[in-house]
Amino acid sequence: MPEIKHANVWYPPPFPLQGRLPSRAIQVQQNIHRHGQAERDYQDALCLAAGRRVLPPCCKTLHISMFFDGTGNNLNNDLYAPGTPHPTNI
Repeated sequence: MPEIKHANVWYPPPFPLQGRLPSRAIQVQQNIHRHGQAERDYQDALCLAAGRRVLPPCCKTLHISMFFDGTGNNLNNDLYAPGTPHPTNI
């Protein structure tokens, strides 16, 4: 038999109408600089470990966001409706 959990349910805050993307160019530039900082820090650590300046390694930081519709609202269309399958169904 399933267990009943009495814990509070938490949900995320409402999505802002203006979205969450940066609204100013300076914010985008700061984000790009922040992403590159991890790569620069890694090269600096390699240089310290080697005791000399070394060539930058062939590495890049990759940020991936995956979004899933967990409501099941499109279940019939996604699984049973004839036509081409949706490539987003993982």
